[in-house]
Amino acid sequence: MRWLPFLGLVALPAVRGVAPTDFLQDTDAAQSGYLPNHNISPAIASTFVLNWKIAFNTNEAFYAKPLVWTPPGASSEQVIVVSNQNIIRILDGLTGTVINQRILDPPFQAADSSCGDIQFTIGITGTPIIDPGTNIMYLFSKGYKGGATGSGTLNGQYKFYAIQLPSLNDVFPAVIIDGHFADNDHTRYFVGGTVLNRPGLAMVGNTVIGGFGGHCDNFNYTGMLVAMSKTKGVGVTSIMAMEANPGAPQPQQLDYTKQGGGKAGIWQSGFGIAADTANNRVFFVTGNGAGGAGDNGKGTPASGKVPISTLQQATVDMGVSAAGVFSQRDYFEPFEYASLDGGDIDFGSSGAALLDPLFSGGGVNRVLVAGGKSGKIYFMDADNLGGFAMGSGGSDAGTCYAANSSILVLQTITSSNKLLSGVASYPAEGGYVWLADVNNGLVAYNAIPNGNVLSPISMGSTGRLQKYQRPSFGNARVYTTETNQIMGIGPSTTPAITCTPSPVGFGTVVAGATKNINVKCTAGAKALTLNGCSTNLDVFQCSGVPATVAAGGSFTMVVTLNLTSAAIELTRQNHKIDVKPGAIAGSLALNAPSGNIPLASLSLTGTVSASGGYIDLSAVQIDFGGLTIGSSSTATLVVNNDGAGTLTFTGFAYRSAYTGPYTNVTTSGKPVVVGGAFTATGFPTNGATIVAAGSTTITLTFTPTTTGSSTSILTFWSNGGWQEVMLVGTAS
Repeated sequence: MRWLPFLGLVALPAVRGVAPTDFLQDTDAAQSGYLPNHNISPAIASTFVLNWKIAFNTNEAFYAKPLVWTPPGASSEQVIVVSNQNIIRILDGLTGTVINQRILDPPFQAADSSCGDIQFTIGITGTPIIDPGTNIMYLFSKGYKGGATGSGTLNGQYKFYAIQLPSLNDVFPAVIIDGHFADNDHTRYFVGGTVLNRPGLAMVGNTVIGGFGGHCDNFNYTGMLVAMSKTKGVGVTSIMAMEANPGAPQPQQLDYTKQGGGKAGIWQSGFGIAADTANNRVFFVTGNGAGGAGDNGKGTPASGKVPISTLQQATVDMGVSAAGVFSQRDYFEPFEYASLDGGDIDFGSSGAALLDPLFSGGGVNRVLVAGGKSGKIYFMDADNLGGFAMGSGGSDAGTCYAANSSILVLQTITSSNKLLSGVASYPAEGGYVWLADVNNGLVAYNAIPNGNVLSPISMGSTGRLQKYQRPSFGNARVYTTETNQIMGIGPSTTPAITCTPSPVGFGTVVAGATKNINVKCTAGAKALTLNGCSTNLDVFQCSGVPATVAAGGSFTMVVTLNLTSAAIELTRQNHKIDVKPGAIAGSLALNAPSGNIPLASLSLTGTVSASGGYIDLSAVQIDFGGLTIGSSSTATLVVNNDGAGTLTFTGFAYRSAYTGPYTNVTTSGKPVVVGGAFTATGFPTNGATIVAAGSTTITLTFTPTTTGSSTSILTFWSNGGWQEVMLVGTAS
C-alpha cells in the first residue's frame, strides 16, 4: 500500500479497461484520488501530447474542474466546462469544438467581493456533479437578485441549478438559496453576496451537498454546508452553520462589512467534499474561525461524538438523512486550533480524503486523511475522528482519556510546506500518480518510489496550469485548464517535430543573470511551416526558429532563462507571478502557422538563486505533542541559506499569538528562551552568518510548567528576508 501526500493529485492503476470512463465529479465520491477506470498506462502516458487547446473570453477563468461525460449511444466523450462568467459549455473531447453552450444569470462582480483571489467576475467556481442515472448536472451559480448585472455585495445571491444533459435545459426552475437560515442557529442566514462556493459538490442519495466559505474572510459570514434536494419543488433541505450559538460570536453583527460572523469557511482549495455513500455521510474540513473556545471549554478535552457549535479548524463527519437533513456525527479539531486561527493558518486548505477500504486494520475500517497550511497531515479513523485534545497530555493522538482505550488520530506527519490541495492514494502495488502542477503543467510519476523519490513519466508539456486543480480523465485522455484555456491531452505516435534536450533544464541561475541553452529540433516525415516560438513566462525567452524546415531537417534555437530585473518585473505585471529564489518552471511552444495547437511543447525548468543570502526554514510548524508537567521533548529546526551570497542574521523575536506583541530573543542565555515554555541550543547570535548553500541546526526543547496548550511564533530576520516557525505543545 502507498499513500501519496501530493498537491492536486490523483492516482491511476495499471490498465484495467473498466468502463465507463467518464469523470462525473471532482475525482471520485470519496475524494480518495484513486481512479481505476480510464485506460491509461505509463506506456500510453509517455506518448501523450497536447492534442488541442481552446482559449475563451479574455476575462473568463475556469476554477471548477472539467467533467467528462459520454452521451447515450455516442461514439466519443464530451467535456463539460463551467466558468466564472456563468457560462456552461459542452466540448468535443477529441477536438475541443464547442457542441453546445448556455449562459446563466450575469455573474457577480469581483469588485463587490472586496477580494482579489478571483478576478473580474464570480459565477460558477465549485466543480459540478453529474448524476449518472439521470444525466442531470447539478451546480451552484453566483449572480445578483433579479438577474441584475450588479449593485453591491448585499444584492448578490446564489442559485442551485439542475441541468439536463446534453440539452443544457433546466430540469426545474433554479432554486434561490438566499433567505434560508441555518438549522443549528436561526439567527444565521445564508447571504449569497458574502460567501463563495469553492469545493466540488457531493451527492448522497437524493441530496446534493455544497460547501461555502468566504471572500478573503471579508464580511460578516460563517461557513455553511448546504443540502439541496434533487426533487422538483423541494429546494433547500438543510443548512448547517459552522459557527453557531452558543459558541459563535454574540451578538450577531448587523453590519455585513464587519468580520464578526465567526468564519470557519469550507473552501478546501476547491477540492470536493468527500462522500461515504454507503453510510450516508460526508467529510469536509473548515478554516480559521473567530468563535473562541466555544463548547470546547477553553482547552478541556472533548469527545468528537458530542456535537459542538464552533466547528472551526475542524475535520467534520456530517450525517445526511434520507430527507437531506444534516446531523453532526463526529469531528476532530487540532489542539492548537486557536493559534492557527490567529495566523490565518487554515486546516481546511486541503480537504479530506476517505481512503479505499484496503487501507484498514487493527479495528479501523476506513482511514480519513486531511492536511492544511501548518504542513501537518493527519491520518484519522473515519469512524472515530478524535475530538479535541483527547490524546496524552491534551495532544491530538494517543489513548483516549475515557474509560475505553480507543486510539484517536492514527498518525500525524509534518511536511516542510503548506498543503493547498488534495491527497491521492493508491491501494495496490503499481500504477502511477498525476499532478496538475501550477508551474510544470501536467506531470505523471510512477506510484512506487525509487527510494524516497517518485520517478517521472516523460510526456509532452502543457505549460502552466490554473492553481488548485486536479486533472480530469476520460478514455485514455486527460483534460485540464489554465485561466481561460481548456486543454485536451492524449496519445500521439507520430510527432511532427522533436527537440533535444527535452525538458530544458537550466540548473541554478543567480538573480540578475541570464543563461542560454541551445536546443536542436528535427522535423519528422513532413516539411513544416513554423510561426516562431513562444513561452508562457517573460523570464523564459527563445529565438532562432526558421520559417520553414524540410522533412527530416533540423535547426537549433536558443532558449534563455533571463533573471534580469526587467524580465522579472514583466513576469510580475503580465502573469501576476513573483519570481523568487527556488524552483521555477514554464513551457515553450513551437507555433504552427494558425490555430491554438503547437507543433511541439517543451518543459522549461530551473532554480533561481538570490545573489545574496536567502533564508529558508525546514518547517512551518513543529509539534512537540502532549507531555506531563516537568517532562520535556526536543526537536530540530534547520535554517538554510538558499542564496548565492552570505546570509547575515539581523534579529530574532517570538510571540505567543499572531496578534500579540513581540519579545526579542536574548541569545546570551543558556539555553536561549524562544517562547514561554520553549528553549533552544545552537541558536545563532545577532550578526551571525551562514555561507552560501550552507545551513545551521537548532535544537528546540519544550518543557511545560502549566497545563494546556503552549504556542510560540518564532521569527528570524536577515539580510535575505524573514521567516517564522510556529512551535506548539500541550501538557497535562
